[in-house]
Amino acid sequence: MISHDQIKIKVFKNVIDKQKQEELKTLMLENRIFPWYFIKNVSDSKSDSKQARPGMQHEFCSIKKGINSKYFNDVTCIVNFMKKDKIEVLRTNSFLQFPNPFLKSYDTPHYDLPQIKEKYTVFLYYLISSDGDTIFFDKNKKIIKKVTPEQGTAVLFDGSYLHTAYQPYKNIRCVINFNITGTYEENLKYANS
Repeated sequence: MISHDQIKIKVFKNVIDKQKQEELKTLMLENRIFPWYFIKNVSDSKSDSKQARPGMQHEFCSIKKGINSKYFNDVTCIVNFMKKDKIEVLRTNSFLQFPNPFLKSYDTPHYDLPQIKEKYTVFLYYLISSDGDTIFFDKNKKIIKKVTPEQGTAVLFDGSYLHTAYQPYKNIRCVINFNITGTYEENLKYANS
């Protein structure tokens, strides 16, 4: 069992100001120009799991392709919440899930970058308030924390945590997920400055 002090998960409210929150929400959810792409499973695009939960994805940058979205600079203000001279972003994706009252359980627990051997940190930003809590697990797959999506809030956590989300059943759920280099402790220090 992980003690409360050992859990490497921290929630930050209003990581960008309210005006910027609204601008991003308008850009990504109310603008017909913003490109969303269908994926079979928001937790694992390669999985053919019977539990697959379809949704939409926008990839801002990836390890293989680098920056591959003209909207990347629009979202970097989120990760700049950490007062770090140089933030190396490994991957940034946004996921949009639609309500489905028939899926009552959580999705398949996963790691964002299982192929990466170096330590990395996840900075998960909630574009809007919604249901569909994010869930974190210990090594024994026991739930250690749940976070309810709240607009403007971000969760900083160690990339070695299995995590997933409940399927939203009332509202759409939209997140922007940054995978950044460095340990949780190092990035937490900059986020707390």
